[in-house]
Amino acid sequence: MYCHNCGSEIDDNDAAFCSKCGTKIKKIEKEILSSTLDVKNEESRKDESYIELDTANQNNTSIKKENPDSWVFIKICAYIICAVVISSLFIGLYNIGSDFYGGEGAFVQGEGGEGFVASNSDITHSLTQEQKNTQICEEIVQNYYETHTYVSDDVFDCDNMAMDVWNLVESKGINAEIAVGNVDMKDANLEDINHAWVIAEVSPQNWVAIECTSGYLTYDDVYYSGWFFDNPKNYQSFLNVYTTWEYKYQEYENYRLYYNELVEQFNEADAYEQASLRSGLEIARENLHQKERDFLQAKTELNALLEYG
Repeated sequence: MYCHNCGSEIDDNDAAFCSKCGTKIKKIEKEILSSTLDVKNEESRKDESYIELDTANQNNTSIKKENPDSWVFIKICAYIICAVVISSLFIGLYNIGSDFYGGEGAFVQGEGGEGFVASNSDITHSLTQEQKNTQICEEIVQNYYETHTYVSDDVFDCDNMAMDVWNLVESKGINAEIAVGNVDMKDANLEDINHAWVIAEVSPQNWVAIECTSGYLTYDDVYYSGWFFDNPKNYQSFLNVYTTWEYKYQEYENYRLYYNELVEQFNEADAYEQASLRSGLEIARENLHQKERDFLQAKTELNALLEYG
């Protein structure tokens, strides 16, 4: 420390007076200087601590970046997220495919007798009423076919099966009729009738034929020509009258052939033989006329049933 009056160096830092000139030493300068040095030293230490702290943070960051365990954890999380996303996509695609292709198939007889499988979509709200009714008819005839065996001229013949299926279709609120005809030929006559089936009105004036003995729907033209009846009662009445008509017709035809033989025999006989054959021929002619009247009466009743169904 130096004296502020004479500039002499003072060896004793604690001396109150200068040993050269006797001037009183101002300690405030010492205190100020000391304080200034302390502040500088403190700022220096702070700078050093900041530098050390920054260095430590940089080192820690570098350590974290180089830590392999943290990278493994990040990769595992990424794999899990990818797996969840891919699984969700597959589930969504599967559900879409199920909606498009789902549902039980139904065998349908197409035009020309060619069959194909019609899919029943589970999204029933998108179906029209006609499609819904068609689907109901498919299910009815399939279930009925699986639980009944068709045996011609037996308990489960085509007549009884048609009446059963008609009842099942009507119970679902769908208008139906029983049809008869011959599906093996076009423009069949009454004498050719050999089969019965059902037609259902799936929408106004739109009908679909139901083959009860085989369990499918069909759009073959031969199923839409024939004779049709509103209900099993009318159909049963038709069967009774048809049976009577068929019997009367065959009886008349057979007797007509017999009468023609008598006429031929009479014409070939001489006068003496004709005299003995004449009475028998007249009786045969009367019988033939009666059988013809019986046949025509049965035919009139049959035509009335066919006209009004």
